[in-house]
Amino acid sequence: MSKRRSTINPLVIEMTMTAILAALIILMTFTSIGYIPIGPVKMTLLTLPVAVGSIVLGARSGIILGTIFGLTSFYTCFAMDFVGMALLAINPFFTFVMCVVPRVLCGYLPAVIYTAISKKGTKNTMLAIPVAGASVAI
Repeated sequence: MSKRRSTINPLVIEMTMTAILAALIILMTFTSIGYIPIGPVKMTLLTLPVAVGSIVLGARSGIILGTIFGLTSFYTCFAMDFVGMALLAINPFFTFVMCVVPRVLCGYLPAVIYTAISKKGTKNTMLAIPVAGASVAI
């Protein structure tokens, strides 16, 4: 049997995987899966698809997923979050900046850290994945 090369453009695969992870982020935002209420604040699990997409697909997809995460986080300030509504009443612009910019970095930095650590060799790839994943939480 001869091996056939895939005729699918790698960019199409990256766009498709980014769209699937973006749909997962949106789904998790509007169901009870994404935000877990703990007292007056909410813990989020939306960093998981952002981190996975950033590490597996690269910085471009990480930025896109982080932006979607930030925009959905800003939306929850209007409808679902008491603390977010209070911040929005004080200053809407800085609330937007506070919601979106850290989440974009949450998508960008793991890709950069993973790429920087894994360039040195294949043994470092096993170290690069947990370090890049942990950078999302920081």
